Amino acid sequence: MYSFAKRICLIILVLLGRWKVEGLEHVPKNGPFIAVCNHISYWDPVLVGCALPRQVHFMAKAELFSYPIFKNILHKLGAFPIKRGVSDRNALKTAIKLLQDNELIGVFPEGTRAKPGTLLPFKSGINMIAYKAGSPILPMAVINSRKVLLGWRYPVRVIIGKPIPYPESEDRPSKEELEALNQKIWHSVYDLLSKNQ
Repeated sequence: MYSFAKRICLIILVLLGRWKVEGLEHVPKNGPFIAVCNHISYWDPVLVGCALPRQVHFMAKAELFSYPIFKNILHKLGAFPIKRGVSDRNALKTAIKLLQDNELIGVFPEGTRAKPGTLLPFKSGINMIAYKAGSPILPMAVINSRKVLLGWRYPVRVIIGKPIPYPESEDRPSKEELEALNQKIWHSVYDLLSKNQ
């Protein structure tokens, strides 16, 4: 189902969004990684999923899984729920298991949609997932994703930055080290946005 949905979305993006993907050379060809992106539109998961060559397993807010039909579709597309505002251990375990199986996951760590051109602080958790799974983080930015259907006037862009390797260490990282990584990820996404607005 994922491949079929991706083909349909690609047709829409090409015909209506005049979309462009930059930085594909930065995408790891194999192995796990965490795609981290800003969030301004419901189109963002579509854009990230279509930009990356492999299937992306997205963390999606648990409320979306409240409706049986929608829940089944999301599961078939490889998404999994995360509860907002609390420490959701099941979501973290699912993410870590996927990464350990050499899959990739997609995350919008702002936790909600922001205004175009802004980047909210990132919620904690991505850094711990990266630590537990030993996975690199791929910063991404979407531009004009609120205007996919107006692509003739506002071209849609997906910008991919250089991967951020997780520092290898046998010791559990301190709270300060995790926060420093969180800030590094935030600044990587912010730099992509600020240079491409």
